Amino acid sequence: SQSAWAGAWTQPAGHGELILNLTSTEISHDFNGSGNIQPFGDAGRFRKLELNPYFEYGLNASTTVFVNAFLPALKYSNNYGSSSSFGLRDIETGVRRRLNSPDSLSAISAQFTILVPAYSTSINPAPGNHQMDLEAGLLAGRGFVLAHRHSFVSFGTAFRYRNGPPADQVRTDATWGIDVNRRFTVMAQYFGITGMR
Repeated sequence: SQSAWAGAWTQPAGHGELILNLTSTEISHDFNGSGNIQPFGDAGRFRKLELNPYFEYGLNASTTVFVNAFLPALKYSNNYGSSSSFGLRDIETGVRRRLNSPDSLSAISAQFTILVPAYSTSINPAPGNHQMDLEAGLLAGRGFVLAHRHSFVSFGTAFRYRNGPPADQVRTDATWGIDVNRRFTVMAQYFGITGMR
């Protein structure tokens, strides 16, 4: 059988994986204090193209370490001019520890993550809030066969303490994945963030 590594699962000792994401965002509106959508003043527009490498490595069958980095190219422009920046944003690193046997079909794990800014406060536009975050979470998942295809479900919940003006957060996620063939897996995912203020 094939293995699906996701969410609560840990990597085998000496093995790892690298995932690269590339996202593009363009925004011309935000929310006012009442929660209504409003355009940026002076025909403002914000653009972001971001490369996100994620790497995890199994120290042993029960412990995986990971690094999640962000490399954005940012630009803000309006009727009066523009500014742009490029470079590292925040870097997350952490450890995932399996709480049950690595041989079990179900995976239950605890995870601790620390996020630190990797940029100067003088960068404009700023790629983040320039604060440190600490997060503790609990993850669960299970692999199974559905319609003769390897499949899995994964759930997670975590509390993120933010050492700065942004509100602390409760984070939740859920993933269902199924192998289409030996090279492709299709996943449906939900990510939720609730601010504590």
